[in-house]
Amino acid sequence: MGPHTKISVKKLPQVTALFWILKIAATTLGETGGDEVAQTLHMGYLVSFFLFIAVFLVAVTAQLRAKKLHPPLYWTVIIATSTAGTTLSDFLDRTAGLGYLKGSLLIFSGLGITFLIWSRTGETFAVEKIRTLRGEGLYWTAILLSNTLGTAFGDFLSDSSGLHYWGSALLIATVMVAVLAAHCYTDVSDTVLFWTAFVLTRPLGATAGDPGCWPSSPRSPPTPCGGCVRRSRRGTRRWRGQQAEPPLTGQKRGRAWPRGSSRLEVLSLTPRGTS
Repeated sequence: MGPHTKISVKKLPQVTALFWILKIAATTLGETGGDEVAQTLHMGYLVSFFLFIAVFLVAVTAQLRAKKLHPPLYWTVIIATSTAGTTLSDFLDRTAGLGYLKGSLLIFSGLGITFLIWSRTGETFAVEKIRTLRGEGLYWTAILLSNTLGTAFGDFLSDSSGLHYWGSALLIATVMVAVLAAHCYTDVSDTVLFWTAFVLTRPLGATAGDPGCWPSSPRSPPTPCGGCVRRSRRGTRRWRGQQAEPPLTGQKRGRAWPRGSSRLEVLSLTPRGTS
């Protein structure tokens, strides 16, 4: 089939409230999966990105070759874009040293170029009306870059803006409500609103989900969660995905013990005759 081949049936789901619920769930799952492979398995961001982009290419090829909409396949591709986007964003921002702002600008530029090319092809931007293979290919390219941009933007809000996780989630949720209001009560382009919401739902799921991994009190050790460990500003892991010693916060007869470790745990690890 050529790029101009018309698709006789809809292969993309209708954009409803259920679509956005599944989108947030799928991208949150992708965020966790990307972090687990890159950090918990110590594969690093770059290797993990190549792994997940390979999964994405296999899944999106199957999606493009499908004759009709298969929801499990569609959402598999969405999850693959989320995992690949997470690891690519983290590689650019941290391993490559671009930082959140430069990394976000680079990804945003890529997304802008994709939309520019899309507009020059004459394909419709209305996602529910895409009927050609070329249009669907551009759609998935924009999806991949949107999820990558959403990761970088979410990291910037939670780590650098001072809003932290709940503050970032509240801000994004407020903007999402504004987008919904604009859809219902204004003449703003539905295409603009769709892609705005698509980018914002990416960090919304991640920032809302991450606080659940943190301890309920300062004395409780945190649960090992990929997203939380990765974003910690206190250095519980190095940015390159390598294991690092926990930060030191207290003293016991001249020796410091790790944050989150109880006094009993420290004493039990102290060699006999040195306490």
